[in-house]
Amino acid sequence: PKTSVGTLRSGITAEAPPEATAAALKQFGYNLFSGNPNMFFPASDIPVPAEYVLGPGDEVRIQYFGSRNDQLALVIDRDGLVSLPDVGPIALAGLSFQNAKALLAENIRQKLTGVTASITMGQLRSLRVFVLGDVRNPGSYLVSGMSTISHALFVAGGVSKHGSLRHIQLKRHGRVVREIDLYDFLLNGDTSKDMRVLPGDVVFVPPIRGTVAVAGDVVRPGIYELNREQTMGAVLHLAGGLMSSADTTLAQIDRIGPDGNRQRIDLKLDGKGQALKVHSDDLVVIHAVPRISHGEVTLTGAVKRPGLYGYTPQLMLSDLIHSTDDLLPSAYTKQVEITRYTVENGEKRIARHFQVDLGKLLAGDRSADVPLMPYDVVMVRQLTDWQEHMQVTVSGEVRFPGAYAIRDGEHLSSVLARAGGFTDKAYLRAAVFTRESIRAEQQKQIDDMANRIQAEIAQQQAVQTNITDPKLLAERQGGLEAAKRVLVQMQQVKATGRLVIHLEDIAQLKGTDFDLTLRDGDSLYVPQKPDEVMVIGQVYNNTALLYQKQLSRDDYIARAGGPTRMADTGRIYVVRANGMVDSYDGWHKKPIGPGDVIVVPEKLQVFDPLSSALDWSKVLYQLGVAVASMKVVGIL
Repeated sequence: PKTSVGTLRSGITAEAPPEATAAALKQFGYNLFSGNPNMFFPASDIPVPAEYVLGPGDEVRIQYFGSRNDQLALVIDRDGLVSLPDVGPIALAGLSFQNAKALLAENIRQKLTGVTASITMGQLRSLRVFVLGDVRNPGSYLVSGMSTISHALFVAGGVSKHGSLRHIQLKRHGRVVREIDLYDFLLNGDTSKDMRVLPGDVVFVPPIRGTVAVAGDVVRPGIYELNREQTMGAVLHLAGGLMSSADTTLAQIDRIGPDGNRQRIDLKLDGKGQALKVHSDDLVVIHAVPRISHGEVTLTGAVKRPGLYGYTPQLMLSDLIHSTDDLLPSAYTKQVEITRYTVENGEKRIARHFQVDLGKLLAGDRSADVPLMPYDVVMVRQLTDWQEHMQVTVSGEVRFPGAYAIRDGEHLSSVLARAGGFTDKAYLRAAVFTRESIRAEQQKQIDDMANRIQAEIAQQQAVQTNITDPKLLAERQGGLEAAKRVLVQMQQVKATGRLVIHLEDIAQLKGTDFDLTLRDGDSLYVPQKPDEVMVIGQVYNNTALLYQKQLSRDDYIARAGGPTRMADTGRIYVVRANGMVDSYDGWHKKPIGPGDVIVVPEKLQVFDPLSSALDWSKVLYQLGVAVASMKVVGIL
């Protein structure tokens, strides 16, 4: 594989092996023939030029006007004649189209009284030419009568890597009638020498002659065939000239000497160097300017434009830090540290650090300004415990809902006080506190469960293909269908990030475990007291029911249609309005409150075929809690 141009430019060093450098270069110009040959056929629907030479097979079309109104299509026969009715045979072969038109018009004028004619070319003949020498597919080819030397080359697949691009010959009757240089096409866009071919012509490509390889910081690194180019300047012109990053003080030529040994010639690209004569098989390497900094100064830390700055003998610290506008908000402004490097006794490099009073400098005290030295590192420190803007959202039944900026370590009670406290409609028991880090972890658990269910379903589907017992197969299929329903629900559930808290009046909240230390992005929603209780899961009607104090858990389930035959009535649980879950024995004796969600899970035995890898009770529990949480937040 060929090395990229970028590598050829950046990877050239004085120690690079010349063989490796030359092998990475491509021969210039040969990709001209890399396309489909059919793309290069001459167009057949354009006007025929006046100098086109007619021959057997060409069609001439004649339209009479005046006393006659005939249309004729005449083909030149193998004797070079066309037979024109009422006029006679006329010899056209060998004439240019312009001369043939004049001859036909004159004969028509003399022989046909009161008739004028419009003469155009019809279908052009095909020519048989030979494309020989160092081409990809040498041989005999039929080409259009409008074809040129370059068209014939394209039909033959182009010039091979061993063929010359610069000395392509057109031979006619044994002698060379035209020689073209394809570099005129490629470098200058000049096609003036691309001559049309005639029947029996030979397009001949001789072997490639001398070449020079050019690598490094030139516009087009590559291997170039020499023609009239003899000097370094002419070769660099072939390569598109020097890049702006080229080092004109050092170029190198790797050359095979008369004794067969390699020699390396160093030169400058001045007038004398440009005039140096090049030899065939030379490798010219143009190096880039060395990337060595000369006295740069580094500015780093809490500044708006950190980086390298050019050094001048008059450079002062105030040139890098003009005012507080050059600093980040996290800087404020007592000290700046400068690290300076010195070389002692020419043996070792010593780093020394010293402080500058940045406050005085920013206040305009010139005595605080210091001159900078080459390679100094200026660091503006960042404030301790600096953090970007943090905010939390408080919504619902508070007096002043909105997004509140917080300081590091601020507590929930503080923000609630800033929000004016709760309104009279606030239902603190159902307050929903969410945190992004919790939401991400919850979503990961839900996604992991969904992925495990999906994998288990796929595995069991493969196992079922080997079951022959109809009863067992029906049982397994029932389990799979139930699992698929659960999978669909798991994939639709989105975690809320809810953290269960016990919210009280601000004065009572302070100092308790639920007076949380807030983080950026936290959210608290305080709803009004809900009027409903929701029943979800394996009941005949998943619905919200009006809260009635005297109704029990079973009363609400009955009003939702009662449990289905798939319900696991022994594992019913309640997600309370505050997000806590009651699922232990005897819990159902506790009263149901407004905003509670009763979850009736599915029987676990339907999942028996899949239970080896999954804790289905945990899956269904998480699913019920997630749906209930969305209900309380207000999504459902």
